Amino acid sequence: MNNASTVGLRFLEGGGEMGELTRNYPWENTILGHPDTWPQSLRTTLSILLNSRFPMFLWWSKELLCFYNDAYRPSMGVDGKHPGALGQLGAVIWEEAWDLIGPQVDQVMSGGGPTWDEDRLVPIWRNGRMEDVYWTYGYTPVIDEYGEINGVLVTCTETTEKVKQYLALRDTKNQLEFAIDAANLGTWDLNPVTNTFRGNDRLRSWFGLSGEGDIPLEAAIASIAAEDRDRVVTAIQRALEGENNGIYDIIYNIKPPGKSSGCYVKALGKAVFNEAGKPVRFNGTMNDITLEVIAERTLRQSESNFRALVLNAPVAMCVLKGPAYIVEIANSHILELWGKPADVMLGRPLFEGLPEVRNQGLEALLENVYYTGEHYVAKERPVSLPRNGKQELFYVNFTYEPMKDTSGNIIGIMVVAYDVTHSTEQRLAMKDAEERSRLAMEVSELGSYDVNLLTNAMIASPRMEEIFGFGNDPSRYDYLDAVYWEDLPIRNKAYEAAMRTGELFYEIRIIHPDKSLHWIRAKGRVYFDQQKTPVRLLGAIMDITDQKIRVDALEESNKRFRLIADAMPQLVWIADTNGKVVYYNTRIQEYQMAHTVTPDGGYYWHSIVHPDDLESTDQLWKDAVAGRADYVKEHRILMKDGAYRWHLSRAIAERNINGDVIQWYGTATEIDAIKKAQEAIAESEATLRQQVEARTYELATANNQLRQTNQELEQFAYIASHDLQEPLRKMRTFAGMIKRTDDLSAKYLDKIEHSAARMSTLIQDVLHFSRLSDAGTGFQLTDMEHIWQQISADFELLIAEKEAILSHGPLPQLEVVPFQVNQLFANLISNALKFSKEGTTPRISLTAEKATPEELLAHFGRVVEKAYCVLTFSDNGIGFKQDHADKIFKIFQRLHSKDEYSGTGIGLAICKKIVHNHHGSILALSSPGNGAVFQVLLPYTQ
Repeated sequence: MNNASTVGLRFLEGGGEMGELTRNYPWENTILGHPDTWPQSLRTTLSILLNSRFPMFLWWSKELLCFYNDAYRPSMGVDGKHPGALGQLGAVIWEEAWDLIGPQVDQVMSGGGPTWDEDRLVPIWRNGRMEDVYWTYGYTPVIDEYGEINGVLVTCTETTEKVKQYLALRDTKNQLEFAIDAANLGTWDLNPVTNTFRGNDRLRSWFGLSGEGDIPLEAAIASIAAEDRDRVVTAIQRALEGENNGIYDIIYNIKPPGKSSGCYVKALGKAVFNEAGKPVRFNGTMNDITLEVIAERTLRQSESNFRALVLNAPVAMCVLKGPAYIVEIANSHILELWGKPADVMLGRPLFEGLPEVRNQGLEALLENVYYTGEHYVAKERPVSLPRNGKQELFYVNFTYEPMKDTSGNIIGIMVVAYDVTHSTEQRLAMKDAEERSRLAMEVSELGSYDVNLLTNAMIASPRMEEIFGFGNDPSRYDYLDAVYWEDLPIRNKAYEAAMRTGELFYEIRIIHPDKSLHWIRAKGRVYFDQQKTPVRLLGAIMDITDQKIRVDALEESNKRFRLIADAMPQLVWIADTNGKVVYYNTRIQEYQMAHTVTPDGGYYWHSIVHPDDLESTDQLWKDAVAGRADYVKEHRILMKDGAYRWHLSRAIAERNINGDVIQWYGTATEIDAIKKAQEAIAESEATLRQQVEARTYELATANNQLRQTNQELEQFAYIASHDLQEPLRKMRTFAGMIKRTDDLSAKYLDKIEHSAARMSTLIQDVLHFSRLSDAGTGFQLTDMEHIWQQISADFELLIAEKEAILSHGPLPQLEVVPFQVNQLFANLISNALKFSKEGTTPRISLTAEKATPEELLAHFGRVVEKAYCVLTFSDNGIGFKQDHADKIFKIFQRLHSKDEYSGTGIGLAICKKIVHNHHGSILALSSPGNGAVFQVLLPYTQ
């Protein structure tokens, strides 16, 4: 058939693949005949079906011939009934499922009304095999022009994946509940708005709370120990304010009012915030860690209690006519979804009957479909709908399909909707549950297992394999073989009891493949079938080796402590957090209070403290217990022989991981002999103090006399240099006048003048040397480059005369006395120029680098912490014997005669004194004919 485009057959236009197959099907060979003879009811129904995005199919006539659309096509699978099902008899095509669906079809065709099924299992043949498929579907009668039922319209949605998710989530929920119970956790869920919370029975028991329902937070806070209460309240407030990403992690003590004992708990939780940053939920777990606190350990176990609710949603459908979207047809499912009765909605514009959905974007979607003819598909669209007098949020899958008349004009919109609120929330809850499950296992470090008691097959978590030290997918028998042989009867007895009671618990030792011994705690639950036969075992395993070791170690430690305490020469005691002494070692027998015990089991020590020391001792002890002071006290204590003896008493506090005092450890050491010795020493110290003061006065007087002598020496040096130079100046002046008489006289007078010049130079050097006292406060940061350039300029003529070559590397800034270091550079360069080799171009160089520890040790003979710079002056002059390296730095010491080389023998002595003034060191390295190297070490800073 290829004339479907004619005006009379426009109802078959569109429809995608199934529209094409329907138009080309040889209907004239069937009982329906050519489509132009089909009744209007069939045409209208097929037009809606083929152009709908919602899965539909139609059985028509008593023979139940099959029609279906593209949306239903994927449900037939890859290798199934498509396309052969089109136009075929329903009982033939759906032979494998007709026993289930045939009676429903017959009910509708016989006038028994429509049907509706949710998540029903209807196995069908597809993909080359029989598959279990779940459906939510409805059968609706189609009325022809004569008022007779002539067909069944089926709207359906495959829900196989949703059902599978529900079953998986149910198993997850059971496993999580069991994990929480197996780990002995308390669970809580706080509503930050109402400040109330819910907790499981275990948590209520810990806090001493009874009854059911919501619990005011104040009631739980009142059960917390007074010393921890403010800290817990602060931690809750910080979590609800979003600190640390809302994480709540704290350890505290529970002491319910009216109960003689409580417990320590570790609480783990997390606050959940809305988009506005306001806390909307705060939940977590709580674990009793009393034994771990006492034994100085922390159980790394925390689990979360997670809940997930799974609900099913129905399919809904309606027809909206005209641009006002008049509700012409609405089934009960969409009325239920809208939350409105039929008399409010039918025959009225959609937004008039349901004003609650205005301004949610639905108006624009409907207008676009109505005026453009483009269909619209929404998945998990959030919609606010009325429920019980208030607005509630729903998630809906829906399609808007344009409805056309025979001329192709849009006359309305068909709405097919599916409430997926619960499945969407279920998907989100599953994601949250998986994360919580992972967190619970990580925090609690539990291993889990699942045993099929009928087949003995076992599934173990990776953590359980790790606890047993296994790998490579061990079997249940491998786990049984790992049980320590002495503990096997304990395990077997526990299993026998579990097969009767359903509850499994035991603590045993296991052997790892490396032969090491470990402790485990096992807890499980047995599930029975209707015949009371055990069929399944779910369990959890915890490694408690460290707990066992710590408990044993604590008991052994207590024994060793008492043994050591009794062996000590001091009085050893222990007090509780309130300051009550609860233990003394055997040394107590040496004191008057050996049998003085208070009614509450403590020791009354006040009676043996000397009356003059009692008040201060008692006050200091109270201050120490209150955390205001350390307890260290010297006081007199009454001995058994009736005498008071001096004792030094000390106490230190043992604290838990939160810094809270657990108990006090103290000693009392007899120091009576020491006190008497101190009194004797005090008398000696008074005498010694008088002697020191007298000697100090004598030293001060001597220092003043020495200072006066130095000043007189300086004056003498100045006067001496002045008085010595005055006759020399006159000698040189008169010699110059006499030189003009004759040549011989001039020759002798030259010698006289030369000797006078040398003596003048010598006097100047002596004067300089005498003035090189301690540099004092004249230090300043100075650039060595500047000093080098200044000295080079001063010797410019001599350098040019000898054609000398001077070079240097990068020079630092040092804290020095500038004029003294200037003199140092001048003397060293002058010596290098003076003692140059004839016939050889003089070369003088200066380098600077940071001194190494080895160099410092070589110069100073000890380890030096301060940073020093090494200034190395090198030349290629005549050199000297290394044996003379120390001699050249002594005043008036010369290695050459004055006829060979001029000079006074003071220059290098001045260099050494300058370096000494700068807390440095200088040494010379040389050999004859090979030049000389002078190493000068100066600190970077003084």
